[in-house]
Amino acid sequence: SSLIVTVDDVNEYAPVFTHDNYLFKLHQGETCESTSCRVEATDDDCANTDHRVCGYEITTPNVPFSIDSQGSISITKTLTNDQYVFNVIAIDCFPSSDNSRKVSEPAQVTFK
Repeated sequence: SSLIVTVDDVNEYAPVFTHDNYLFKLHQGETCESTSCRVEATDDDCANTDHRVCGYEITTPNVPFSIDSQGSISITKTLTNDQYVFNVIAIDCFPSSDNSRKVSEPAQVTFK
């Protein structure tokens, strides 16, 4: 008799940012288009492409920034303060039928 074992790939790892803190220095009137304002997270569930990082979110409310699925940060309003500090999280791509998508620990982003 033979025994067949099938191994289900589980979503073990949450995404992890490449840095805990990101600092972007912009001169007056400079935008993120001229300097790359990008954060990056990786996911150790590399066996399955569903487990890569699918998106990023800014978790701090009312900041004049947005972030896209590639981790690129854009300025959405004129910056009036000398410094902005906000948190971002990364979300993996695991299908969310059972809400098992993993979310990273937040990384802190500072704009000066």
